[in-house]
Amino acid sequence: MNDLNLLQSRVLAVFLACGITACASYEPRPLPDWSASIGMAATESKEEFTFASAVAWLLEHNERLAVARGRWAAARALAAEPTPLANPTLGIGPVFLSGVPSVPGSEQALEGVLGWVLPLSGLRGATDALHEARAQAAHIDAIVVARQEYLALRGELLALAVQIERARQMKQAHNVLQAFADQQRALGAVGSSMDLHLAELAAMAAGSKAAGHEALVLISQGVVARRCGASVDRVAGLPVRIVPKLPDQIVSTAVLITALEQHPDLVALRADYDVAERDLRREVRKQYPDLALDGGYERENGTSRLALPLGFELPVFDTNQQAIAQAEARRAALRQRYDLRVQALQQEVVLAREVLLREFARYQALDGKLNRLVMAIRSSVDTLVDAERMSRRERAEIYRRVFEAQDAELDARDAVLQSWNSLERACGAPLLNLPGQPSAPTEEEIK
Repeated sequence: MNDLNLLQSRVLAVFLACGITACASYEPRPLPDWSASIGMAATESKEEFTFASAVAWLLEHNERLAVARGRWAAARALAAEPTPLANPTLGIGPVFLSGVPSVPGSEQALEGVLGWVLPLSGLRGATDALHEARAQAAHIDAIVVARQEYLALRGELLALAVQIERARQMKQAHNVLQAFADQQRALGAVGSSMDLHLAELAAMAAGSKAAGHEALVLISQGVVARRCGASVDRVAGLPVRIVPKLPDQIVSTAVLITALEQHPDLVALRADYDVAERDLRREVRKQYPDLALDGGYERENGTSRLALPLGFELPVFDTNQQAIAQAEARRAALRQRYDLRVQALQQEVVLAREVLLREFARYQALDGKLNRLVMAIRSSVDTLVDAERMSRRERAEIYRRVFEAQDAELDARDAVLQSWNSLERACGAPLLNLPGQPSAPTEEEIK
């Protein structure tokens, strides 16, 4: 009896020791207190903030990209661990015998059972392939997010540059109109009170617009800062030499549609479709049964018995048909989604290009001609004022109209630039060559 108990204790001790030593430990890492998180912004360099450094900051600090990287890290960690074999099961304990013929009184026996399921359907390999496909899809998703954020940043930088130019121009208009008002006030009784009031009214309106445009510059800087994960003060030092020389011709629709093959959305959908294919393959393999090995040992009254039965599940009623049907439906839905996305992108490219053509024509109608007209008007105004053939109020009104025309020219240029960016985002690739631009994020940079 003592030998039996000793053997039972040793077997249980070995089993528990193997299980405990193979388990991972848990180490809690709570988030810092909210008060400690305030002011924990990333340390910013004092170097000049350029287009290239803005993209570098985006790749490191963009919140949406950080989420995509986190999903990829989790998927990569899962794919790095091969699917393990099923754990064996062990049961051991005493067997009490009582009231059995030919057994005097009560006797005690020891019984042990060991079971292990051996996969025969290739399910482990299919699971590993599925995890690898999911990790690849998560990596592609991170690259897609980075390129989407890069294209959005290009448009926001262009909008910021135009807004800074508009604020500078409106400030210049305010200074000119304010100088006219000051001159009218200096005339005193010689001038007309109505002329003075009109001059002051024009100066006040221009000053209000100038202040409003300064606020819009700050808002545009905040949009860029949020995209890059940098501070507004850092973005405020960004050079505005980013507005490109517009090309004379626009790429044909056929060339743009051909380039859609590598559109980030389509690349991501192809990766998701590969995941759906591997998921279906795994569900199909799960319908085949695995081999179960069971070993039994019993010792009674000095007699030992050993049994080694083999078994497997008979797939008579449940052949995993529900999961297979769901996997097939997911694959079919992704195929339909891919086809619809291809059609939608083609329509977006055609529409974006058509809008760009119209905005470009509007801009060309103003560009060049406007500058010549402004120079001619200013030359004529100065001549007429010197000859005292034009009043200061008339000159102020002419200059106000000039500033309005220049603002309309900026509106047209901004519309062209934003239309170019819309076409870039529809194509999924940069088209304009911006001064100082870095290349689009590559696979090596998304790590």
